[in-house]
Formats: sequence, C-alpha cells, structure tokens
Amino acid sequence: MIIIKVIIPTHLLNKLTDDMIKDICILSCNNDKYEVIEDKRGYNTGQYIKLLDNNITKYICLSGEDSTISRNSFILQNFPTAYMKYLEDNSTNKNFEYYIRDTKNTHPLYTIFAYKILLTCDIKILNLDRVKPSKNVDYLEHRTPFIDIRQMRKCRLDMQDRNSSNNSTLFEITDNNEISVYGKTYGANGRETTAICLALHKLEPNLPIIVYNVNETDPSHLASIDPSNKYILEYIKVKVDKNTMDFSNKNKDVVAKRNAKLYHYNLLKKFKEKKCYLCDCDIENLIQGAHIYGVAEIKKSSIKEEEKQQIIVDGDNGFWLCENHHKLFDRNLIYFRNKDLIINKSLLSYNQIEYIEESIYDWPKIYEAFSNNKEFSKISKNSNRKFVIKEEHYTENTAMYINKRNEIWDNK
Repeated sequence: MIIIKVIIPTHLLNKLTDDMIKDICILSCNNDKYEVIEDKRGYNTGQYIKLLDNNITKYICLSGEDSTISRNSFILQNFPTAYMKYLEDNSTNKNFEYYIRDTKNTHPLYTIFAYKILLTCDIKILNLDRVKPSKNVDYLEHRTPFIDIRQMRKCRLDMQDRNSSNNSTLFEITDNNEISVYGKTYGANGRETTAICLALHKLEPNLPIIVYNVNETDPSHLASIDPSNKYILEYIKVKVDKNTMDFSNKNKDVVAKRNAKLYHYNLLKKFKEKKCYLCDCDIENLIQGAHIYGVAEIKKSSIKEEEKQQIIVDGDNGFWLCENHHKLFDRNLIYFRNKDLIINKSLLSYNQIEYIEESIYDWPKIYEAFSNNKEFSKISKNSNRKFVIKEEHYTENTAMYINKRNEIWDNK
C-alpha cells in the first residue's frame, strides 16, 4: 500500500495527534498508512497541512480547536491563507479540503453558516457528518451548499440578531446587475468577506462583484487589506472599491447627500431580504430603496448636516419597492397614513385603482379572510381592502418619517 506523506508545519506538530492525522488520511485518501514530514515554513503561514498521496497534492485546512472561542475564528479565519497557498501551487493535480477539529460540541448558527459557505465554494469538508447543530432549521441543513444568494443572505441576516452591533458582511444584486458586497477586508471579518465573495462567485459566475469597505472606527483610517484576502479576490476578479463605507458617524464636516450603499445596507438589516414590500417581487435588480421622507426634502430642512445624513441612510426611513411601486410612491399616488397604505383615488381612474389594488399581494388574502361569498372573486372599488405595515417594521422613527412626508404633501 502507498504510504501517504503528511507534511506538517512545526507549529502544528504538537497540535495534531496520531489519531487525528490517521483520521484525516482515511477520510481524504481512504488510507491510514502515513509518514510525517516536518515543514519549517514558519508560524504565520496558515493552519493547514499537505498530504502527498500518489500524484495528488491535498491541502487540508484545519478549523480552530474550539467552536466556542469566537464567531469568526473557528471556521473561516484559517481559510484564506490556506486557500491562497493552494491557488499559488502550480501543480496540475491538487485538491483543497477542510477538516473540523472540534466535533464534540454542538455547533451554533454561525459555524453552520461557515460550513455552508465552504460547501458553496465546492470545498469538501471531510468530517462534516459528525457535526451536531445546536439548532435545527430547515433551510440550514449543514451538509448542503446554499442554493442561491437570497438563501445565503437570509442566513447571514438571521445571524445578525445575535450580534447586531457588529456590521457583518452583507450583499445584494444591484440595478446594474452586479453584486455589491458590504464588508471589511481586514482582520477576522475580512476573512469572512473573502469566503463570502468566493461563494457568491460560485453562485453567480457571470455577475461582477464589487466589495465596498466597511469602516466602523475612524473615517480617516482603514486598515490595509490582508494579503491572502487580496490574492483570492484578485484571483476571482473581484474589485475592491477604494472608498470606505463610514459607520462611525464621527465626521462633523459632512454635507448631507445620498449614500445608496449605506442606505441599502441598513434596509437589508431591517427587512432581512430584498423584495418589494408591496407586491413581493424578488427580482433583485428591479428592487429599489424608496425613502419615506425624501432626500430632497431632508436636505432643505434646518437640522444639522450630520443629522440629515443619518436620516438619509436610516433603514427606518424607507422600504424596498419594485420600480412600479416606487414610482407610484414617489408621486404620492400611493402613500401611508400611520400604518395603512392609501391609494390616492382622487388622481386615478377606476381601472387604475383596480390595477394598483390587484398588484399588492396582501389585499386578496385579507379580503378572503373576511368574505365567505364566492361571488366576490374580484374585489370591487368600494371594498375596504387594507394593507398595513407589519408591526415589526413600524418603529417610532418610521411613524415620524411618514408624518413628515404627509405634512409636506398636504401643504403642496
């Protein structure tokens, strides 16, 4: 039988037991015969080992040792450096695989998200079947890749509640038919951003990806991109925008202006998906961020510039709307009074009112709930159909913005 050469860096020699090495060899090569070769490549060169099995070079990236240490480090922190070394290898016969060092503890949602990211990147996780999730969620089957960007983002946003102060990596398909990724490119979060970009590239290989740097500390400072992140992003032709998305709110010299990227980020955090709030359309490049209290009116107000800027990018100051409903909303043909959606019937014909009513997804369901008469298959102009903002989306700020908007339109 062929003896596998297991090349282990000095800093990992005492971390990997014979049982663990044998386990890796069996899972990767179906062979438990091996010899260890020390690799004196230095401590900071990544948490991975190499297997030389016949003519195949296998890079085995190792997770952190304890799944309870941190949300980022356990799975994805070790990934970019190892994957960069794999990409740099000119061998024509090579594989990249992943091995989880802790399968005794139950694994929380953020590690399940990381496993699915790796699987979406077409990376085999050798001992994934041994993982026990701490919570069973249907769409979070940990042994399968994400099926599309929407599912991946839903998982990302479900995690957001657990650490809402941390501006985690988010992403969307824009009206330019490109993928915008909002995230850090340095530190632990930067490694997560890189893995997410690789997964997005696998899901949508024909769409360009642009990363917009998130900065949470000082608007004048942004740490440089980690070399391994830079290498991988360049390899898959991801562009990193030279500007930063400033979450710090420390720039007192700001002149209020539109900031679509930050506004979209906040809408994603609030609504957890990108689809029209009124008709449920989820064709992302047709969905737009619609302000309740309009940007032009905000800029005319007498409040301080930094306060104007906060209102312009506030996720409570808007909805995701499709192009049709956005136009209707901007022209005040539809609007809200408190939580209720109102159609401005004085400006529309009966057929136009009926068209708008039929385009809003909740009204037929609401009507059916209180009407048992089968003759009312089509709802008349005089029926009291009602669309309301969901309770979880109706905040004090939302109510304030609706009142501001209505005051402006009432005085026109």
